[in-house]
Amino acid sequence: MVQVRAGEEKPEQCVSMSSSNISEKKIAVLGAGNMGAALVEGLALRCVSSPEQILVYDIDASKVNALVDRCGVRAAKNYGELLSESEIVIIAIKPQLFEKVLPELRSEWSKDAGLEVLVSIAAGVSLDTIKRLWGDSEVHYVRVMPNVAALVGEGMSAVCGDDPESVQLVVDACSVLGKTVTLPGEDLMHVATAVAGSGPAFVFAFAEAMIEGARREGLSEEVASLCTLQTIQGAAALMSQGEKTPGELREMVSSPQGTTVEGLAALEGSGFADVLGSAVAAATRRSRELMKG
Repeated sequence: MVQVRAGEEKPEQCVSMSSSNISEKKIAVLGAGNMGAALVEGLALRCVSSPEQILVYDIDASKVNALVDRCGVRAAKNYGELLSESEIVIIAIKPQLFEKVLPELRSEWSKDAGLEVLVSIAAGVSLDTIKRLWGDSEVHYVRVMPNVAALVGEGMSAVCGDDPESVQLVVDACSVLGKTVTLPGEDLMHVATAVAGSGPAFVFAFAEAMIEGARREGLSEEVASLCTLQTIQGAAALMSQGEKTPGELREMVSSPQGTTVEGLAALEGSGFADVLGSAVAAATRRSRELMKG
């Protein structure tokens, strides 16, 4: 498989990762920030959709122009042009902008334009809210919660929506960002937001603590960082093989009376598992609060 990282040059060959007719769809992306740009690059550079079929709009034209130069996609000058020939519109803007932007976008849309699916990647903006702001039963609505690792093609995206076929289209599109799961109900998006959306920050915090602990014991910043980051990457690779559960892997490296057992005992004594569980619960609760407004 061709690996394309955010910001890298377009490869001479690319691989279609799509199993449905997503490659035949004309796609628009509203918002060219980190996640919007990751979506555009994944769709275009991995041949999920032809670059010429992808329109991008952002109030910061420099971000759009950078994507045009890097990926060969087309820039839209305004909302009307963005919607004029798009069958799937991905809204990659901040949640607090929805109440203002979506009605403005809707006012520029004609039913003759062929829009089929409206996709949101915003946390805390429900399908009902999107339906209310758009107000058309002929359009299907899908929510996606990607995470920051999508920037390097190793993301985790959770998807839910009001139509199985539309959800599958979005799952195929998100396959270029990493792995995806389809949720049976929107309420589970809160938990997915806590684990997949917020989870990378928990891992970063863990890495910071590991590095600081190693520094206190005498390692230089450079060596402590290298040891910590490579250890996390290697551990993740082992878990990704799927041959053993995380618990089995933990037991595998825990020799009786060894250093690992001693360190794990310190983690258990500090309530490590409870603290992480509380972090997931708090992030889940906050996601529900955001949806309630």
